[in-house]
Amino acid sequence: MKRVAVLVDGENLSADFAAEILRRIDGLGRVDVKRVYGNAASLPRWDQVNGFRLIHSGSGKNSADLLMAIDGMEFSCSHGFEVVVICSSDGDHSHLAARLVERGVCVVGMGEDKTPTRFRAACSDFELLQRSRPAAPAPKVEVSALDRRIKDVIEKNGSEGATLLLKDLNGLMRARYGTRISTYPEKNWRTYLGNRPQIFKVGPRGPDAVVRVKPGAFCQEDAPAEPPAARAGTT
Repeated sequence: MKRVAVLVDGENLSADFAAEILRRIDGLGRVDVKRVYGNAASLPRWDQVNGFRLIHSGSGKNSADLLMAIDGMEFSCSHGFEVVVICSSDGDHSHLAARLVERGVCVVGMGEDKTPTRFRAACSDFELLQRSRPAAPAPKVEVSALDRRIKDVIEKNGSEGATLLLKDLNGLMRARYGTRISTYPEKNWRTYLGNRPQIFKVGPRGPDAVVRVKPGAFCQEDAPAEPPAARAGTT
């Protein structure tokens, strides 16, 4: 599983975005580092957010940006981190993002709508942050026979942590069950799995995406023997 480092510009993003950041990094890999940078005296509430380590950068101009750049390069060069998440709406992080991408690191940028285009373009992927709002209850998704088959394939063929490369799922499902996702309304596995967030986790974007089963997802009533949409496309 890929190692992930999350670097937050605490002087640029408020702690209101903490929950959104945590939600979005879920599925990127094994998150070993979550740090918030800035002058501790001017970072209200970041020290109260569980899971993030507050790094005091002092009160000097651009001190937080410089320390983030140093740590980002160190994580890549010396510690083998393959994914670095840079959370900021500040375009000054463009150079760090571009240099990491040149080294083959997947850089995920996160920032508000005001984030400059140059920083967005320098990242491998950019996600727009919005302040947390009360979430509407997710519609209940019944576990189907197809879901159980996917779970079986993941558990028997997946790597550490019961994860399976998304690109391998299609061939394994066809070989074991004769399942053709093209016969389903969703037409592809990413869409099908993405429509069942209570059961599966998929991420990140791109060819290295993996799928895993959500803990406790199958502690439900037994599913029907055969999902209606699958009858025409499975054997």
